[in-house]
Amino acid sequence: MKSTLVKIPYVALLAALVTGCSGVDLEETVTETVGLEDYSIEYKKSKQVDTLELPPDLSSSRIEDSMVVPGGGSASYSDLNRQGSGASRGPGVLPEQKDIRVERDGNSRWLVVNAPAEQVWGKVREFWVDMGFLLTAENPQVGIMETDWKENRADIPNDFIREFLSTVLESAYSAPTRDSFRARIEAGDSPDQTEIFISHRGVLEKVSGESTVWETRPAEPELEAEMLRRLMIFMGTEDAKARARLAKTSQGVIRARLIKDREGNALVDYRAGFPRAWRIVGLALDRVGFTVEDRDRSKGIYYVRYSDPLKDMQSEEKGLLSSLVFWGDDDKPSEEEYQVALSGDEASTQITVQDKNGQRDKSKTSGRILTLLYEQIK
Repeated sequence: MKSTLVKIPYVALLAALVTGCSGVDLEETVTETVGLEDYSIEYKKSKQVDTLELPPDLSSSRIEDSMVVPGGGSASYSDLNRQGSGASRGPGVLPEQKDIRVERDGNSRWLVVNAPAEQVWGKVREFWVDMGFLLTAENPQVGIMETDWKENRADIPNDFIREFLSTVLESAYSAPTRDSFRARIEAGDSPDQTEIFISHRGVLEKVSGESTVWETRPAEPELEAEMLRRLMIFMGTEDAKARARLAKTSQGVIRARLIKDREGNALVDYRAGFPRAWRIVGLALDRVGFTVEDRDRSKGIYYVRYSDPLKDMQSEEKGLLSSLVFWGDDDKPSEEEYQVALSGDEASTQITVQDKNGQRDKSKTSGRILTLLYEQIK
């Protein structure tokens, strides 16, 4: 059973109960037990405030809402709003998507949407906001957006005491897990298609002596699939169809091998053509914590830098996670820039690591990077 830590002292909690703190304004939560394997996700979402009430001596009819329109004349906001509601969709608005295709390779899934990337980008951004996430990184040029770390309150054990306390003070108990997601948006095989990848990164809080430490936990492909399902619904696909498309399985074929070339340098041999290898390697890089600074598909190169989640979480948790442990001293990659290069033919693709100058990297760090990628794509 996962350990759950009390966030506030027991005495303080009793005092709060005595003084009647049930009136504390708590955050709204978005709760839904769903998913291909009944995944329980309950991320906090900001609570919406009540509609603004005007003083008795001031009514909305007395407010002058006209504004100057370029070119002369004036129009009220309500008039413009009525005109806009009847207008057709602009070129930057994504129309409803009911025929989103799901592609799958092993435990990796991604979506293919019939719309250009610039339209898809805005819709995916709206999705994360609707889910209650903040975006900590956005790079439209590279096609990547990354969320903050969120507590999955569905992981809190549900017993009588905790259920009772949660009605009084929701933050009394904390889930021992945090989740972060990264969405990668790429142009598809045709100009009017876009591919959407969602990768998960997670940490787990563990007791170590009298304190606690945070450690990474493996990426959860089923949690990624659940987010893809919700995104499909957000874009207009019916829930039943989204579930059916994501539930389809692919044959468990071993595609990757971690081998050495003639000079004894490590590489990953991926038994698939370049287009599929490019997609899978990009998703693997997202999962293992590398920031893609740039990419050049024509050259088959991802320009990456290791992203230490400790720094991200420390800034968000304000020191709560200062004891976060992710890597042993001998395993942690440096935060230098690397190039992950792909080359090959229609049958297989070779994956190697280069330094920031484009030269083959023969260090132990290179071998560890390739091992991490191999574990994700094998």
